[in-house]
Amino acid sequence: MMKKVLICFISAFFISSSVYPGESKNIVVVKSRKSAPYNLALSGFKKYLKKEQVDVHIIEYKLKGKEDVSEINKIVKKNNPALFFSIGTPATRIIQGKEFNNIPVVFAMILDPEKNKINPPGVSMHIPLKMKLKEIKRFFPDVKKIGLICSSSADFKEASRLAVEFGLEAIGKKINSKKEFPQALKNLSGRIDCFLMFPDSNVYFPESVEYLLVESLRKGFPVVGLSSIYTKAGALISLECDYEDLGAQAGEIALEILSGNVPKAEFVNPRKTNYSLNLIVAKRLGVDFSSTAIAEAKRIFRN
Repeated sequence: MMKKVLICFISAFFISSSVYPGESKNIVVVKSRKSAPYNLALSGFKKYLKKEQVDVHIIEYKLKGKEDVSEINKIVKKNNPALFFSIGTPATRIIQGKEFNNIPVVFAMILDPEKNKINPPGVSMHIPLKMKLKEIKRFFPDVKKIGLICSSSADFKEASRLAVEFGLEAIGKKINSKKEFPQALKNLSGRIDCFLMFPDSNVYFPESVEYLLVESLRKGFPVVGLSSIYTKAGALISLECDYEDLGAQAGEIALEILSGNVPKAEFVNPRKTNYSLNLIVAKRLGVDFSSTAIAEAKRIFRN
C-alpha cells in the first residue's frame, strides 16, 4: 500500500512541476531596436513559456552599435544561455554570426528571412497571400477584380493562381523600377475593385505610396495596406501580424529546442492577423463596415 502511495506522490509531483524541474535555463533575448511590436513579440514569447511552466531566466539586450558583439559575448560568458531569441533582422544577423554559432537561435519579426539570408528556425512576418485574399473576400464580398503592382513575375503568377480559388481576378502589372509606378497604376485604376499592396521594397517608397493613396480616393477604389501606418495614411484597411502570437510561435520552437528536440529547418508563417480600419476613407468611398468588423479592429482611425 505504501509503495502505491509513494508512486502516486512521485507521479503527481512531476505532473505539477515545471517542464524543467531543477535549475532555471537562461535565454538571451537580443532586440534590434526599441519598438512596440518587438515588445509585444517578446511578451508573447514569455507568456507562452510561462504557460508551459518552463523555468527560464530572460536576459534582454538591445543593439547599440559597434560594441554589440563584445557586449553580447560578455552576457554569454556570464549567463551560459541555453538559447538565443533574436528579434528583428540586425539582431538575428549578429546572433547567427560565427561568434555565437554554438548556441541555438530562434528568431522573430523578420519580413523575408530567406531574402535577408537568415537561417531557420524562426517565425517570419510574411502573411501568406492566401490568408490575405481570404480576408479581402470576407470584408468585401462583392469585390471581383484585385489590382496589384510588383517587381516579381513569380509574385504576380502566384497571386493570379490563388485569386481564382476565391472567385477573384488579379489584374496586375510587373514593373522594373519605381519610376514606372504612376503609369502602371493609371493603367489599372479604371479596371479594379480594390488594390492590394505587396511587401515589395522595389515598388513601395514614400512617393509611390502617397500617389497610390491619393489616386485611390480620386478614382474610388479601396487600398488594402501592409500595416496600420498605411491605414492611418489613407488605406481603407490593412492586415498585419498579431505580434504577440508571433512571439508565442517562437516560444513553441524554443520549447522544442529546450526539450532536446531538433526543430524543423523551416520558416514559420504567422497564424494570426490583426487589421486596422480608416473610417474616414470608408465614408469617402461609400464603404459600410459592420459593427462587428469595427469592434474587432485592432486600430480604428476616425479623424
